[in-house]
Amino acid sequence: MQKRKRYWLRGLVTGIIVYVLGVLIVAIGWHSPDWGYLLGLIFAVYFWPVIIIGLLVGLIIGRIKKRESINK
Repeated sequence: MQKRKRYWLRGLVTGIIVYVLGVLIVAIGWHSPDWGYLLGLIFAVYFWPVIIIGLLVGLIIGRIKKRESINK
């Protein structure tokens, strides 16, 4: 049985990791605790599409790889 590679899952996990790291960098990197948490919240709300973009990139890569394997 052929092992299935789930590129969409890899893209989703990558998007989540990038998103969480970005929120942490913004929240921790700011010197004032009050503003750091506020900027972290703003970043979390406005940049959540990074997760969706990671998922879509994974889907596109998976379809390209599938098409390449069929054409071989």
